[in-house]
Amino acid sequence: MFRPIFISIVLLTFASIYPQSPQKVYRITQEYYSNDWYKTQSDLWKKEIDKNPQNAAAWENYYYANRYARFEDIDSTEKQRKLAQIIDEMGRAIPDSYEYTLLRAWNSHDVKDISGFEKAYKINPARPDPLYNMITHYELNNDLTKVEELYKALYKAQDTITPLLDYNYNVLMSLEQDGILFTNGDNDTYPARMLQVVKGVRPDVTIINIGMGMAEKYLIRKLKEHNYTVDYNSLKQEAHVDPDNYSTDMKVRFIKSLVTGLTAKYRDVKIYFALTVYDPFKVSFKDELYLTGLAEHYTKSPLDNVALLRKNIEGEFRLDDVLQKWYGEDYVGQNMMSQMNLNYVPAFVKLAEHYQLAGDPWRATRWAKKALMLAKNGKNDELVQFIGSKGFFD
Repeated sequence: MFRPIFISIVLLTFASIYPQSPQKVYRITQEYYSNDWYKTQSDLWKKEIDKNPQNAAAWENYYYANRYARFEDIDSTEKQRKLAQIIDEMGRAIPDSYEYTLLRAWNSHDVKDISGFEKAYKINPARPDPLYNMITHYELNNDLTKVEELYKALYKAQDTITPLLDYNYNVLMSLEQDGILFTNGDNDTYPARMLQVVKGVRPDVTIINIGMGMAEKYLIRKLKEHNYTVDYNSLKQEAHVDPDNYSTDMKVRFIKSLVTGLTAKYRDVKIYFALTVYDPFKVSFKDELYLTGLAEHYTKSPLDNVALLRKNIEGEFRLDDVLQKWYGEDYVGQNMMSQMNLNYVPAFVKLAEHYQLAGDPWRATRWAKKALMLAKNGKNDELVQFIGSKGFFD
């Protein structure tokens, strides 16, 4: 048995050929590369800055390259000191620029004060980068009118690539009516919420971002969508929450208390975890999670999920762009999507096994081939070997 690929943001390790001219460094939620690539880009963009200290684009790319090199160390003192130094140098070189205004606000890590993001957006409303932090701020403060306005602006900007929208659409379609969906980060929260708010896709689903779920007003409002209530103070005490230090372990304890409390209080609650949610948040429930597509349903009652997989994947999912891109195979985000699309593999293999047992080799092979293609696209040799060992192609 193999596990789903739990990713929202990960770093690729495949070898790349790095051009010696600087390349645009995208936000890590749009595209990501290896650590060596980011280190190379840092050096190349620094040379551009040395040529022209007023080159705002060079500063922006230089900041991102340094932020994403060894991204696993993002919270380290050394990393934060380096990024703060870059911001200070930007302030002296390009103090009135959009780039400095945005990155200074972003580097402050203050979700309560969005004045910097609003200022940056006012300087250049064609750049959608500030919208994400602004949306988070207003979601946490329950200003749904402002949330809707900003999501409409984000949708109009077309900053989210189509494959990522399809992915999140399929996540939403993995849930039963009135489900609660726990999500992990940017790429499984903003696109799904945008589809709900702007396009009216599955408004019955309540999306709770795990990081934001620690905020009382946000959590209470989200649960109220289904007339559920919790004692927030009791949850904090049970999880030993330290408001000055929201560690991962603390968040894990909080989500565990929240989920177990909801299921004990409400027999009809339908709780799901997106496959992008990290393992620690689900380990307490691992024996009671059932794959339903791009999400897992938490239930203490045994569930035959094959029928749900067939209904969701064969009847509801948008898969054309996932399985075949007729034009533009090289696009910003292809590395990210090749990894996220590995999350389809467990469901496709489950369907293939079902049809194999049902004596339908054509459909079994059909879904196995789709799983194999995505495993190869994601350069995941372990999954490729696993699928090959199942006897679908004998």
